[in-house]
Amino acid sequence: MIYIKDKKLDFNRPYIFVSNHRSYLDVFIAILGIKHYKKFLGKAEVFEWPFIGYLADKLGHIPVKRESAEAREESFQNILNVAKSRTSLFLCPEGAIYMNDKLLNEMRNGAFRVAIESQMPIVAITMVNAGELFPPHKLRIRPGKCINYMSAPFETTALNMNDIDTLRESVKEEILGNLLKHYPEGKYPIEFEPKEYEETIYQGTHNK
Repeated sequence: MIYIKDKKLDFNRPYIFVSNHRSYLDVFIAILGIKHYKKFLGKAEVFEWPFIGYLADKLGHIPVKRESAEAREESFQNILNVAKSRTSLFLCPEGAIYMNDKLLNEMRNGAFRVAIESQMPIVAITMVNAGELFPPHKLRIRPGKCINYMSAPFETTALNMNDIDTLRESVKEEILGNLLKHYPEGKYPIEFEPKEYEETIYQGTHNK
């Protein structure tokens, strides 16, 4: 595992860490690379799993419900309250692992809305090769290097809700730029037929 961290990154500060999402390895990469206390999001169903769900609940991680607008808003408010308590968060704005060859899929606004409302800076994490080492459609892990870029903070103290699109696109540009260093053709090399899958193989955290 290789981490390339910007010198302006200060782990004495809380951040909202956002990342591209290509593998089940992503959470473990974040656990190892983010060197202070942070909370993660997970599907509400995960909190019902034996042992893992119990630990996630006891450690105060955040279940995300998407069955209704009210449930989504409740989840968002829980995330916002964590951010306002100055506790770091790890979020994946793509919301799912998509079975396609796009380097970066549409990023939802939830993480950026939380960052602005809480006035907490964003750090963009670019995970390279995680999808190849542990593809979401196969239960096996390959040996190899996973390279992870951690950006300088994107400050939000001078921003308001009118700046969500600008902030999102700045973070997207940072992540996509790092991905293009390793995938100059602008797409992932994939070993599966996307038509054989539904829109996503894994529905992760969907932020508004």
